[in-house]
Amino acid sequence: TLRGSDAASSDAALARVCRDPLAPLDGLPPALVHYLETQGLPAWAEPARLESAARFAERNAIAIATALFCAALPAAFTGAKGASVLRATGTLESDLDRRVNETGRFVFDVLMPGGFASGRAVRSAQCVRLVHGVVRHHVREHRAPDAPDGGEIPINQEDLLGTLFCFSVVVLDALAKMGIAVTRHEAEDYFHLWRVVGALLGIRETWLPRDLAAARRL
Repeated sequence: TLRGSDAASSDAALARVCRDPLAPLDGLPPALVHYLETQGLPAWAEPARLESAARFAERNAIAIATALFCAALPAAFTGAKGASVLRATGTLESDLDRRVNETGRFVFDVLMPGGFASGRAVRSAQCVRLVHGVVRHHVREHRAPDAPDGGEIPINQEDLLGTLFCFSVVVLDALAKMGIAVTRHEAEDYFHLWRVVGALLGIRETWLPRDLAAARRL
């Protein structure tokens, strides 16, 4: 645990890295540098499919952005437990623009062509995972014991899976409703990309569906 000026310096360095995933790791604690430098893609990740999904996202950027704002975001907010965590952090009320922009930057990083090859996508996902850890700690430390779901760990595996499906399954369903032609190959590659992101965010492999059909069943 860092204190005082050391903590402030470390926070500033981490904020710099999260703003620019390819920034140098100078100023970060050794343990954090080790995590950022050693966590890579899961062994089952297929680079060619990741790039195929990114090219698909590039071709359908406006439709996917529409799906994220008009389908995935509302679907995520219908989850009362997850919404309560967002409310507890205050970002929904006091800094909504920053919250949406940070999520948008993360989505852009993982969907941009070449994002995984350059390391940007992995680093961006790592930063989101670190933010989740900070929020998880904050909520558990400050939530009243008798609050609804007060004993449940926030941003747990179920929460992460639900959010992952909003970014993948819900988006693909929204594209279909908009009349966007998506081949089975494109849909499976797009889900594969988000499955990889899920692993980087800390979802256990045993929980991650292997394909889109399994994701829909779950």
